[in-house]
Amino acid sequence: MNICDKKNTCLMIGKLLLASSVMLSYQNVSAQELERITVKAQYKEEDLQTVPIAITALSEEEIELRNMTDALSISNAVPNIYIAKNVGAASGMKVFLRGIGEDESRVGVDPAVGIYVDGVYIGRQTGALLDLADIESIEVLRGPQGTLYGRNSNGGAIRVTTKQPSIDDRTILKMSLGSDQLTDGYLMVNKGLTDKLAGQVSVFSKSRRGFIKNTDNGEYLGDVDKIGARVALAYYGDIWDLSWSADFMRDNSEPGYSSKIEDDDGDIFTINQSEFPITGLINGDTELGDFYNHLYQSGTSLKAHRSFGDEISFDSLTSYRRLDQRMLTIVVQPFFQDVHQNQFSQEFRFSHDAEDYSWVTGVYLFREKADQYTEYFFGGANIDLLTESVGLFGQYTYNVTDKLHLTGGLRYTWEQKDFDSETTDDYWSSLGRANQGQQSEQWGKMSWKGVISYDVNEDAMTYASITTGFKSGGWSPDSFDPVQEESVIAYEVGLKSDLSKSFRLNVNAFYNDYTDLQTSGSTTNGFTRINAGDVETYGLETNITWQATDDLTIDAFVGLLEAKYTSITEEASFFIEEDFDLKQAPPVSYGVNFNYVKELGDGQLIYNVQYSYTDDQYNDLATTELIKRQATDILNARIAYKWGTEVEYNVALWAKNALDEEYAASATTGNLAIYPGDPRTLGIDFSINY
Repeated sequence: MNICDKKNTCLMIGKLLLASSVMLSYQNVSAQELERITVKAQYKEEDLQTVPIAITALSEEEIELRNMTDALSISNAVPNIYIAKNVGAASGMKVFLRGIGEDESRVGVDPAVGIYVDGVYIGRQTGALLDLADIESIEVLRGPQGTLYGRNSNGGAIRVTTKQPSIDDRTILKMSLGSDQLTDGYLMVNKGLTDKLAGQVSVFSKSRRGFIKNTDNGEYLGDVDKIGARVALAYYGDIWDLSWSADFMRDNSEPGYSSKIEDDDGDIFTINQSEFPITGLINGDTELGDFYNHLYQSGTSLKAHRSFGDEISFDSLTSYRRLDQRMLTIVVQPFFQDVHQNQFSQEFRFSHDAEDYSWVTGVYLFREKADQYTEYFFGGANIDLLTESVGLFGQYTYNVTDKLHLTGGLRYTWEQKDFDSETTDDYWSSLGRANQGQQSEQWGKMSWKGVISYDVNEDAMTYASITTGFKSGGWSPDSFDPVQEESVIAYEVGLKSDLSKSFRLNVNAFYNDYTDLQTSGSTTNGFTRINAGDVETYGLETNITWQATDDLTIDAFVGLLEAKYTSITEEASFFIEEDFDLKQAPPVSYGVNFNYVKELGDGQLIYNVQYSYTDDQYNDLATTELIKRQATDILNARIAYKWGTEVEYNVALWAKNALDEEYAASATTGNLAIYPGDPRTLGIDFSINY
């Protein structure tokens, strides 16, 4: 399908491009100079405009202004991305970038887009739905990251950095109240303990009534109930910088409830018992309201940094995380899941940054142990998975001239997975019963990257890159059949430019060629996980930032995407056809963000309006029309008043999904049911910062 098949879509894109042209020709002498953005995508602090990678970076201030409270909010700020809860899940998150992602959260399936919190890779989609209360910055790296981020980051990477301890004392207290009985609280206390040692403690809680109504008894389903805490210490020494942190979260939020497309009232936010024959199938009789989710996760990490002179530095990152979950949800029928997971990772890096060249090299170690028991109406299965991974990597940049720069990178990844499965006698799949038992496999792969970048002048650079990526194989969590490794070669060209002191334009085009793409999903024939075949994705992405006046800042993005199968495997031919569209791959996405600041009295009145559009996209592998997500317009707005000097006060009124758009965030094919996205929510925030 051509990305401009739809007249209205292309008309809107034309208007955005025309507006961009008007901005280019308009030079407002009173406008402030744009702020420089610093990122650490290549393990060192760099100006965003000098890094030859497609990146969207969001600072702590932008996260607050846009009222981004969890990772789902990232969808409204980044081109060609889709983020939603996993089917039937409360805390599982699926991420698709440029049409590539995973929506299967069960053990045995690794994410396609790597999530990194303070540099630590999050191994499971379950528990990856992050709250953004304690976040310093977010960086979204679009496209395969096969050299520096080798742990299955074939679709891209999301780098989340939390607030770090500082010597300067700081306290933040925030409370939110809103519709559907929303109560959200956050407290962070940072204290300089000595002139070199700082400590930080933060806690948060969130509760909200569900928005799915059971018409049989009037009760609401899908309540949110979370609490979490984090403690951190940092030592800034003459030789070593050390930082340690530990975090904990308990999430008792109810799992997602689906609504049938063809029910009696046509309301996607209502449900009743007669729509789901779910008694006497699992754990005895189960009725609506009996479903639950109990998730506990915790982790600790230790970072060490040392500089040897002015140019060479050493970094170490050690981490351990664990997760436990018991969940009974509804996926056509009741589905029970009991998961226990822990992971250990260790990374050592040396880097050198000189005038003519720079390099970074290191080793990455990862070990994950995951056990899962699932029970469905067609039987039960227990899976044990042990994953061990080693990566050796290096990247070198040579400044040929003051303007011309060449970069090369290599990473060798070795992985071994030991998979053990056992089923009940009534398990639905004869293939699964035949395959149960121990299986083991090893993979070894060299990934590489080549980049050429050229500084046109002080305010503009262009680049071209070729990157390869690798994702190890595994096993289907249903049939226990092997799934082969996946690989990709990606081509990208881009321009990053400050066309004036107040106007920034970044554009990139990409082409990705995937071999043996791994995919999961529900089809008319049931659940499956397979190597679908070979896939091409290509498109264009544009980011614009305009400091229109001293008071008004405008950000906009456009993402165009074509994603198609070029061949399918024999096993995939039973589920999909070569001319099917990829799921979660909308041809067009765009958005604009307005931020206006007006001095008023002793403070500032701050307006923020954020609009994003996402084109039609399929929610399932079989491209079922009835349950796809239709084109969606999301409008968020916030008005705040901030005042105070030594103590800063802030009060804000906000609306999310102000147009009350109804859409299918996820869906299941078996009963033609959707899991709706959040309806319109309203609220008020109070915060104190001193």
